[in-house]
Amino acid sequence: MDVQMQDASPVTGVQPTPSLATSLPGSSSLTPATPAASSGALDAAKLDAIRKATLHSYKNKFLNLRDKFDKINATNVEYTNTLASAKKKEESMQEEINMLLDYLAEHAASDPELSKCLNPPIASSKVQNGV
Repeated sequence: MDVQMQDASPVTGVQPTPSLATSLPGSSSLTPATPAASSGALDAAKLDAIRKATLHSYKNKFLNLRDKFDKINATNVEYTNTLASAKKKEESMQEEINMLLDYLAEHAASDPELSKCLNPPIASSKVQNGV
């Protein structure tokens, strides 16, 4: 009786019992699962677990980095708005300073008190000599 085997892959995980292998005279014992075959199945399971863990790990990393990115962008927008507000205040203060200086320059000749404000103070001799 000729039996052709379509798929001759070894059966994984089948281990013969010692009593069966020795009790049957003239019969070959079942071949134990080879380490390569069982490690292939284990490797596939391990790789699948690693892929799932890695995918989960990458998802967590991505979500954490996205949260960090969103926080940094929000902080950047806040700082940009604060900077724009500060620049507007600076411009308005500079305009006010220029207006006051123009007023002092126009009226300094008529008011001796204002001319004192425009002239730098005279340093004392001690400060000039460095003592």
